[in-house]
Amino acid sequence: MPDAFFHRDGDLYVPTELTRGPWSAQAQHGGPPAALLATAMERTEGRDGAMMVRATFEMLKPIPLAPHTLSTRVLSAGRSVQLIGGVLSSGGEEILRAQAVRMRLTEVPFDEPPLSPPPPGPDQGKPAPFFPTGHDVGYHTGMEVLFVRGGFIEQGPAIAWLRMRHALVAGEPIAPLARVLIAADSGNGVSSALDYRHFIFINPDLTVNLQEKLFFGITQKGRIRQDGQLSFNWKFIQDFYINLQFYHNYDNQPPGENSERLDYGILFFLSYKFSQ
Repeated sequence: MPDAFFHRDGDLYVPTELTRGPWSAQAQHGGPPAALLATAMERTEGRDGAMMVRATFEMLKPIPLAPHTLSTRVLSAGRSVQLIGGVLSSGGEEILRAQAVRMRLTEVPFDEPPLSPPPPGPDQGKPAPFFPTGHDVGYHTGMEVLFVRGGFIEQGPAIAWLRMRHALVAGEPIAPLARVLIAADSGNGVSSALDYRHFIFINPDLTVNLQEKLFFGITQKGRIRQDGQLSFNWKFIQDFYINLQFYHNYDNQPPGENSERLDYGILFFLSYKFSQ
């Protein structure tokens, strides 16, 4: 049994069988490589009193069970916010791209609003059968999963607690961010609306939002907003176009007392394209 999800060999990260996903014997689950890349990004020009608040990953193709290289850099940096980019490559090809936002933290006194009751804890959970992968070792053995509702092969909503049984990289401590991201890509496997025996549901990207004590949102509770737009254009003579646009905006809590909830209209205009 491997002792970690990855072993380090100089600048290379070599995945073990623990990274294998349920859909292919030659491909990894998205969680371990996302956690590996995020750990490297978090170490890039780190700041005291700041934390990662969002990480987005684009999985360009199946991530092979082959050695990886990592590259990270700061894309932009202000006084309070940093944007960090990262790429995981294998065999000279980019396999996984990521961007993360790191923000400075500030203590702000406030009266905490009433919170929803937490779900039952892992002490009330129990293991559930995993998808029949045909392999004794894989992501499913590298992680401990306890369900308090639902199961892997059950359709419908689920609540599950996940934690790592092994180190991410052999001989290295596990960052809290890595513990979150290695589990985050399991959402479409823990809870599914379709029968896995007939439908494959692979997510091409993964976005994780993190919070500490307080997360500032711009949408009020119970507020529903919808914006729609449909555009057409026709070329009727050389470089001249007719444009027709339909739009609508709906807000069940409009900002003004006399504001309408629904606004819609049609726009018609001509345009000209300047040729080089």
